[in-house]
Amino acid sequence: MSTSTRFTLLLTALFPVCALSAEFRLHPSGFGPVRIGMSVNNASRLLGTPLIKLSATYQDDRCVVYPKSKFNGLSFGVTPDGSVDSVYVGYTGRRFKTDKGLHVGSTANDLRRLYGNRIELKTYQCADLLHEYIYRQPGHSNQGFHYTVNAKGKIEGIMSGNLGAVIPPC
Repeated sequence: MSTSTRFTLLLTALFPVCALSAEFRLHPSGFGPVRIGMSVNNASRLLGTPLIKLSATYQDDRCVVYPKSKFNGLSFGVTPDGSVDSVYVGYTGRRFKTDKGLHVGSTANDLRRLYGNRIELKTYQCADLLHEYIYRQPGHSNQGFHYTVNAKGKIEGIMSGNLGAVIPPC
């Protein structure tokens, strides 16, 4: 076998791995290789970047960490024992998609089309009208996705993981 043939085979074998690692997706149990229940240290190692604690006060000694690099717009909720229990994508994380291809900027119509009657709707009147769409993973009623949709019908935030970690907006 020639050197160029071996090189081509090697590239063909490695390309899917490179493509997958470059496009981590949100799923009901985490983000890319990070799983709900995993330690912050393991999550940091798998993402290839340190996770920095956001200096703020949270309920029940919880905290939020965010990746130092590579993943702008992404943060993780952390339990008092130091394990990841949720992943949040805010308005600066438009490039991150769910396992169904939804992202910040997708519409409420996209949500209804993809989930149908498997999604719950809650409406809040804060300063603006907000809608929360909740998808519970079958077999895991407290795990899934929480989508925040603004008055214009656009997703402005996505949380995956422990749905009990969601605090009402107002």
